[in-house]
Amino acid sequence: MLNMPVESGSRPSTQTETESQSQSHSQSESQSSRSRSRSSRSRSGDGSRSRRRSGRRRRHRRHRGYPKIPERNFVGAACSMFAIVGTCTALAKSECFTFQGGSCRDGNGQYLSSLGISNFFFNGYFVNSTTYEFHSFGMQHHLYNCLDAGLLSVLKSILSLTVLSTLFTSVAFVLDIIGPKQKHLMLIRRNGVLNISAVFLLVTVCGMCYWAAMLLSVNLHAHKRAQGSRVLVDFGISYYILISAAVSNIVATACNLLRRYPPSPPPQPDTQPILNDVDQLLLRDEPVVPPSHIVQEPPPYVP
Repeated sequence: MLNMPVESGSRPSTQTETESQSQSHSQSESQSSRSRSRSSRSRSGDGSRSRRRSGRRRRHRRHRGYPKIPERNFVGAACSMFAIVGTCTALAKSECFTFQGGSCRDGNGQYLSSLGISNFFFNGYFVNSTTYEFHSFGMQHHLYNCLDAGLLSVLKSILSLTVLSTLFTSVAFVLDIIGPKQKHLMLIRRNGVLNISAVFLLVTVCGMCYWAAMLLSVNLHAHKRAQGSRVLVDFGISYYILISAAVSNIVATACNLLRRYPPSPPPQPDTQPILNDVDQLLLRDEPVVPPSHIVQEPPPYVP
């Protein structure tokens, strides 16, 4: 009779113990799942942060590997600007060739003493073998006993080459002012390719001017004002302006070629991203250790 209450009292105690153990086990499982989710979230966050840091290091290393070298050349740009102004002035002037004698005259019947390249910007045609007609700004102009077909083609070629040299010099001026860092543009600017091309074009123009002067002299000798009159053909101010433009281009080329640039160092091996990748792999393969199960002590026996 005395053992019955003891057994009846022990049953609820064992039930409470099992319930407390199950609750503690469920709590530990929930805590372990939360810790797993937190560890996976922190691991993914660490991987993304490490990738961002590696990208920043790579960009900073790329900028540190190549030092900033000033690519602008203001002296060369000034010389190119003088050359541009000179070629434009030579095209606008109407005194590329000066002459005395001959019967070259305009549409008003006045005898001419000079002939420029600006008269041939516009298309024209020969009315006959000695009369050339062209239109400029809605006005009709004539040249009598001044040109023939050969001289006209030479003057048109001089005009085209002069305009082309002006374009080359303008591009060289822009490159000297901007100082681009692209490889191809930098090589073109440092070696003075455009200024050298402009010099060759202007030298060709000067040679063709001598050829045009010879053709003009032959044409004027064929159409003299009077029998036995003297004909003299000389170069005008535009010719000497073209020579000064060529000299300015030569000086601009010398400013680019004679300038000393520090040698660029070889690129450094990119080892930091490899280490970062290895760290990411180690983090990815690292096993997740669940937290230790916290086992609560059973409550003391209470009779």
